[in-house]
Amino acid sequence: MKKVVILAALVAVAVSAPAYAQSAKRNVETANAATRHDAGGPLKQGNQCWVYTDARGAGFWDACDPISKTPRGISLRGRSETEISAIENGSGGGDGGGGGGGGGR
Repeated sequence: MKKVVILAALVAVAVSAPAYAQSAKRNVETANAATRHDAGGPLKQGNQCWVYTDARGAGFWDACDPISKTPRGISLRGRSETEISAIENGSGGGDGGGGGGGGGR
């Protein structure tokens, strides 16, 4: 009898797993790129918007730009969509590097 109960429990878990996975997938799709950043946090909280500094999801909170149609920090105003996308995807160019040191003895 114990074997039948264990088998029934295993079957119930196996049957419910795909339904749970589909539900989780729908939840992820609902939280789309317009509202969440890659690290999983929100792009907008109150009047603050997340501004990426690199493709790993690092960045800072900034006042939201009221002109932008999507949640975007006011510090990004004036930048092109291409430039903003490059920062978010990690292909943005950096500033100039530092100078070399002197050759002393």
